[in-house]
Amino acid sequence: MGKKCALNLFTWSYVQPEDGGTLALNPICPQHPDCSPAVLVFGGGIVVLCEGGKESHIVGSCSRSVFEAEREIARKRLTEPR
Repeated sequence: MGKKCALNLFTWSYVQPEDGGTLALNPICPQHPDCSPAVLVFGGGIVVLCEGGKESHIVGSCSRSVFEAEREIARKRLTEPR
């Protein structure tokens, strides 16, 4: 796993999908950074669920608009030159 960006709701990183596709910017679980959490969409909201460890647990939840806004902030921080 590469660089991480911790923001108010989620910690973000570019993650390689299991099918070997293109890197995707996704939230990660701070407790289980090697697991790829599931992003569950319902109505106008999103729940990020980690299945790492002994039991599944919620990493966080928010509205879609807040999720997308935070993802865009993370994208900028992770791609800007240092």
